[in-house]
Amino acid sequence: MPYSNVSTAAYRHSFWAGFCNQYMMFVGLIILAKQNNYSQLLVESIRWKDTYGTNLQIRHDVFFDVVHWNSYYPNLPRIVTHNEDLLPDVSISGSDMSPRIKWKAMPMENSSRPYFVGEKQTSAVHAYLNYDKKVSKKSMERFSFEIDIMKDAFQPHPEIQAIIRGFLHGLNGNKGSDFMVLHARIEPDMQKHSRCLDLKVVSFQHIIRMLEAEFVDPPVSTVIVILNRELLEKEVENVRNNNNTLAEENLNVLNHILAQGLWGGRVKVIEAGSKLAIESKHGIYSKYSTLTGSIINFFMALQANIFVGTEVSSYSLALVKSRFFRNKHDNYFYVP
Repeated sequence: MPYSNVSTAAYRHSFWAGFCNQYMMFVGLIILAKQNNYSQLLVESIRWKDTYGTNLQIRHDVFFDVVHWNSYYPNLPRIVTHNEDLLPDVSISGSDMSPRIKWKAMPMENSSRPYFVGEKQTSAVHAYLNYDKKVSKKSMERFSFEIDIMKDAFQPHPEIQAIIRGFLHGLNGNKGSDFMVLHARIEPDMQKHSRCLDLKVVSFQHIIRMLEAEFVDPPVSTVIVILNRELLEKEVENVRNNNNTLAEENLNVLNHILAQGLWGGRVKVIEAGSKLAIESKHGIYSKYSTLTGSIINFFMALQANIFVGTEVSSYSLALVKSRFFRNKHDNYFYVP
């Protein structure tokens, strides 16, 4: 329920692209809200895209723990549901899962219950990138509310947390386990990416060799590999047309280590992500398995004893940054 004595805003747009880019948009939205002194955000206006899956826009509280988030108010804006009496300048249409905002006051700038935030489609992501650049260059201090987000405030929905807990508890014969998360960013789109060529590694075999060379003895009993298997498999299906033999090699390496393990079979290798979302048979999360899988992988990686990723991936960088603020300092990047 919205508070009646503070300002509320609704986001004009919706998120797009992969999970990490959407996460940056979400943090950028919080930055915009704080800059404009908005104390509450309308949850129906915050929609995450199930990119590469159903491609539907789903409301924020389906995937994330809003009750926990709101316990950080006033350092973070409350996320609230629409109330027609308190917020008469908008109406909600569409389904509960995928709502649409209709603005009654036109032009929109005349709205105050709620205000609108996000003048352009790119306003939120640009707010985040400009802020992050300044923090990286040490020209400004990191906001305390972003530290709250990275440390604890931003959590998956309790039912997704339960899926993660059940999976991790089942490692090593229901005894729990120390584990590593390996973000193998070797999908076809990364092969074709033209930036950061001096840092990019797209051979899965090369990554595995580096991993076993860096840790002569197994540092964990389980390695969880996170990558987009579906994109890799689709590329391999079309390999005769595009001659991308590296994609076929990478898929073979993935299947081999899943079957045979690492460090001579002493370390089990498994996948989670979308596969885990589908196998959960949850009525919502198995349907929106692509976005749910990315959320599972992200929050599972935050808990890992060791994280291994790449500097050329915003996903890896976001994880390392968040892990730092959660006192998880065993983080590594593979390099050429």
